[in-house]
Amino acid sequence: MTSPPPELQQIAEPSRALRMGGMLVGMGVLHFVAPKPFDTIIPEELPGSARFYTYASGVGEMTTGALLLAPKTRRLGALAAVALYVSVFPANVNMVRLWKDKPLFMRLGAIARLPLQIPMITQALKIYRTS
Repeated sequence: MTSPPPELQQIAEPSRALRMGGMLVGMGVLHFVAPKPFDTIIPEELPGSARFYTYASGVGEMTTGALLLAPKTRRLGALAAVALYVSVFPANVNMVRLWKDKPLFMRLGAIARLPLQIPMITQALKIYRTS
């Protein structure tokens, strides 16, 4: 049995893009529904209010997710996802810094987020290549 041609693969199996798109839309909505935890990990060194960055990243996540969900904009959404994952990395590093006095399981969770950016970027690049 042969696999479908590359131009049909994403149409035949859009599950990777749909999962990532749905996750990003959901997380983006969460930035507005419960912004306080996101505010706390925004680096203080950034100008302006933490809430601005929380809302801006929420809009970015919802927009990127929506782009991934629609087949016609999926390639653009995949590139936007790569940019998004790279851009939120400083907040994840800041979380590790800020959580040095938290319980061990929380610190380990914050540390584990850092290398997890790599497979997320890799998945977005796969979506780009197959869209």
